[in-house]
Amino acid sequence: IAVYAAMIDGAFGTARKTWITFQNVAILLCISLAVTPAFRMRFWNIGAEGQTLIGCLATASCMILLADKVPNWLLICVMVVAAIVAGRVRKGKMSSGGCSCGCSGCPMSGSCHGGGTGCDGKR
Repeated sequence: IAVYAAMIDGAFGTARKTWITFQNVAILLCISLAVTPAFRMRFWNIGAEGQTLIGCLATASCMILLADKVPNWLLICVMVVAAIVAGRVRKGKMSSGGCSCGCSGCPMSGSCHGGGTGCDGKR
């Protein structure tokens, strides 16, 4: 029981800890909303966390390098494009085909993941 009390105190013990907890929850909820359509289409993207981190790194880089050089509206557009491109490049490094198992020519139906066989039915 002391372990659970320590977990609650660590997450909600002070106003600052509560703020940080809800901030982390909000980020995770946004990530889950972003990957939900892909999962509903049975497109299993195992590298979503890595793509998110790379996208965040690209966005932060744009903010640091371009903050005083371009107007804010343009900076936001550049940050969004950089995050999308960086996430796509990260996904491209993880798989060679249409699915995150690395097979080529996958119909993205999820059938290639059953029983350890590839899209063509071979191991």
